[in-house]
Amino acid sequence: MHHPLTEPARHALYHRLAARNRIWIAHCNLPALLLPLYLSAWTTITLARAVRGGGMGQTLRGMREGWTSRRTQRRRPMSWRTVYQPTAAGRPPII
Repeated sequence: MHHPLTEPARHALYHRLAARNRIWIAHCNLPALLLPLYLSAWTTITLARAVRGGGMGQTLRGMREGWTSRRTQRRRPMSWRTVYQPTAAGRPPII
């Protein structure tokens, strides 16, 4: 595999793919009841970061792309037991 050479600073492709992939990963791995909580928390955090650091347009584009194409990803949500274990250890899967 060959990755194209990019600058280490955040770039447009990073903002778009990070937003898209976050939605895909949540859709694939979280139980349906946790999806709204997780996505609303990370949407707020991501948009706040985009306002401060730039990349708002690409972030919104990535969110739209992730949301519209999420059904193309295979869904295998974790069990509630798996959700409980990191939560009990102080690392809930929401944030």
